[in-house]
Amino acid sequence: MHHRLLTPVVDHELARVEAALYRPSEVIDSRGHVVVAEAAGFEAEVALATRMAARFVEEGMAPERIAIVFRRAAPRVRRVAAALANHGLAVDADVSIPFADTAFGRAMLALIEACSDAETTRERLLAYLLSPYCPVSGNDIALIDEAWRRCRYDGHALLDAAERDLGGEVGRRVSLARRSCSAVIDECTVIEWKHLADGFLAAASAAGGLERADGLTDGAAHRVFV
Repeated sequence: MHHRLLTPVVDHELARVEAALYRPSEVIDSRGHVVVAEAAGFEAEVALATRMAARFVEEGMAPERIAIVFRRAAPRVRRVAAALANHGLAVDADVSIPFADTAFGRAMLALIEACSDAETTRERLLAYLLSPYCPVSGNDIALIDEAWRRCRYDGHALLDAAERDLGGEVGRRVSLARRSCSAVIDECTVIEWKHLADGFLAAASAAGGLERADGLTDGAAHRVFV
């Protein structure tokens, strides 16, 4: 849980910098509370911010006193985390990312759409099968899909083939998604939806571990879904 407290800007210097930094007619009386640094471009901006954070730590500042803040943090958080890791620093990211913009969300929605819309079944099913949340290798999926295309499977016939040919955990997951998509939401189906989400998380964890940067987003997306 993140507690946000409103704190006054020291001497309002930051507010003056933001309002008048690039106005030639305005002279900013610097009092040392704000250090101005300029970066050109997305990558340079992230690199500069992380270098400054690392420098502050080297000069003795406690890491927990440093905050890297962007107006839109979500597109940058992965690069910031990776750049800080190169300096031996961890980051506690606090961003708002739409569920559908996460890898977990895209894969989950692809499987749900495949199991509820016969018109786009093959495209959406493959979007799930080729994601990190399916434990079958990409090469095996390519071979299975080639056989499906030769048989011209689509819609419900393709889902039947997926349950049969993929088998194991993935076949059961497709079956569970089909059953859950066609059922009324009640206590029993809520448990089944949770089992489906748990399976996604388990597959991703086995592939790369939840301690990686994407794993933090996986865990958050799983909580939101459940």
